[in-house]
Amino acid sequence: MFLEKEIVLSKILNKDYLSALIDRNHDRLFKELLSTFFVEFLDLFLPQVVNQIDRDSIQFLPQEVFTDVTSGERKEIDLLAQVRYQGQETCFLIHVENQSYTEKVFAKRMFKYFARLRQQPTTNLRYK
Repeated sequence: MFLEKEIVLSKILNKDYLSALIDRNHDRLFKELLSTFFVEFLDLFLPQVVNQIDRDSIQFLPQEVFTDVTSGERKEIDLLAQVRYQGQETCFLIHVENQSYTEKVFAKRMFKYFARLRQQPTTNLRYK
């Protein structure tokens, strides 16, 4: 019993464990808030886009999971929404990544996500 408590305590005091736990809760909260207030988010950060979308067409797609073939690391897209242009049959994707820290290779990672999304048959989008 004492050994079990000591193991749990060492996990709690472990910086990497705490950091991962905080990041997981931060990501979950962000995704919930953003999906609830998605139109308001677009209005604040992309006002030129929000005026051109059919607000009733917003569809949050299942979370895409990719494995980096070189490192074997598993990556998940935070939030992916399919949205229809107002009065048209054309849709586009809005991909939002939440991050609470600076990452030097963030643009590269976003490009990899974009490339992988283009390969996925989960959406009925046509790329030009």
